[in-house]
Amino acid sequence: MKIKNVSEEDLDDWRESHVAYAIRECLQKVHDAQKQACLEAYWSRNPWEDWRVEALKYQSVTIGEIFEATKEDMMAVMEQIDAEPIGMDAD
Repeated sequence: MKIKNVSEEDLDDWRESHVAYAIRECLQKVHDAQKQACLEAYWSRNPWEDWRVEALKYQSVTIGEIFEATKEDMMAVMEQIDAEPIGMDAD
């Protein structure tokens, strides 16, 4: 199913489903464990590389956006992905 065929009501129903809740809880637990590991590494004077810390911050934002994005937000992201594949430089 394409995102353009999904209504805001469909998104709301999905967000309120047990499956979406379980997925969000799982993602959040993984993120929390990684955040704890990052903090422990910092306090043991063996901090993570900057790119790993930035990825952890991005992960936090992404988890929230997945479950709070509007249909228009999702369509904009899909258009961006279609226009310029991630990790590929346009020549």
